[in-house]
Amino acid sequence: MIQKVFNVYFFLFIFVMINREFTPFGIDLRYFCFFIDVILLIYALVSKKKIKINSNVKKITLFYIIILISNIMWLFNSFSINESSFFVIFVSYVFNFMSYIVFVLYSD
Repeated sequence: MIQKVFNVYFFLFIFVMINREFTPFGIDLRYFCFFIDVILLIYALVSKKKIKINSNVKKITLFYIIILISNIMWLFNSFSINESSFFVIFVSYVFNFMSYIVFVLYSD
């Protein structure tokens, strides 16, 4: 069952990355993809899935951490920022990082 959920998530993730403007019935599919992402992460925690850590996983994780920290640091500078676009970009980075974690967990 979880393999089918992951397959739906994988298809939806690729579709959302290609076509961000597709909103059936006014609902952004990224919200649905995020919901499935959370379900897969919770299932991985409950079933105690192991992450296979190699040098590539470390490098990409470090990359995402640096991106998130640099995005947060914009709040502490003297420039004015557009809060709405800042929030959208930050949520997008978090969603991409969560998706990366799901792909690492379910890579086998």
